Amino acid sequence: MKTSINDYLKMILDILIIFITLTKSKIKDFSIPIKISFNNKKNKKCFLLGNGPSLNTDIDKIINLTDPSTDIYAVNYFGRSRFFNKLKPNYYFFSDKMFWSKDLIEKVKKDNEDIFNILRNVNWKITIICPKEGYDFIKNQIFENKNLSFYVVPIRYSNLLTEKLTYLSIKNRFFSIPNVNSVITLLWMSIFSRYKKITLYGCDFSAFKTLMVDQKTNEIIVSTKHFYGNSSAEKNAGKKYLGQKDKPLSVRLFQVHRAFRQLDILAKVSRELSVEVINGSSFSFIDSFPRANQVSKK
Repeated sequence: MKTSINDYLKMILDILIIFITLTKSKIKDFSIPIKISFNNKKNKKCFLLGNGPSLNTDIDKIINLTDPSTDIYAVNYFGRSRFFNKLKPNYYFFSDKMFWSKDLIEKVKKDNEDIFNILRNVNWKITIICPKEGYDFIKNQIFENKNLSFYVVPIRYSNLLTEKLTYLSIKNRFFSIPNVNSVITLLWMSIFSRYKKITLYGCDFSAFKTLMVDQKTNEIIVSTKHFYGNSSAEKNAGKKYLGQKDKPLSVRLFQVHRAFRQLDILAKVSRELSVEVINGSSFSFIDSFPRANQVSKK
């Protein structure tokens, strides 16, 4: 009885959160439901490229499978890789506020300047996609390159407590998916962009495997690895901002839980909307979507 009462109270609280958030959004002149204006696309399939280590194994396959009918999306620091000029993605997605925040540590500032400099020199057409809050800053960094166009993706989310209302609010586009991971946010956008087939590559989602606790200091140690760089074990890895506090293990594991939960929700939404999402990554912890080899056997 106690559990059912708690669930009932959570649902009431979620309804209040939805009402307050949508009311504020309406005041700010946001559309309800959220509109994704990629609906006039000619291409019906796309590749979403994460930056996991498996992309090194899969890159030749991706190049061979790419054709003019396939849109390619890159995220974050993909442009720093040697494959950027080979694949020539036609969309580049930024959703992490570290790309437009001012209170960054020097390393992140340098990394950002590197990627903006690369985009300043791109010689093919790319659409840069980012939330409204980052649009002005990012555009000011790279607007002189006439090969670049810009699209503001409408981000509006709320962390609801119940699974059912979370699913319904995302399916009906009252809310976007909470921005825990750039690839997940990009997948949400792609599902509502009327693609018929979405394939994920470089989506290892395996960083949690490297989490360790220093047995003398209790500092969290993470070995960060992307397909374009070497693995390095760092204490309190993930610090991006000046004065940022260390994240305890409980917070890091909860973030992992949220990411996989969001993938499960998007898998359900994609099935409801008849959008085929395939995990093409040769190595991945994502179990929400069928693997490429499972699909090919059908």
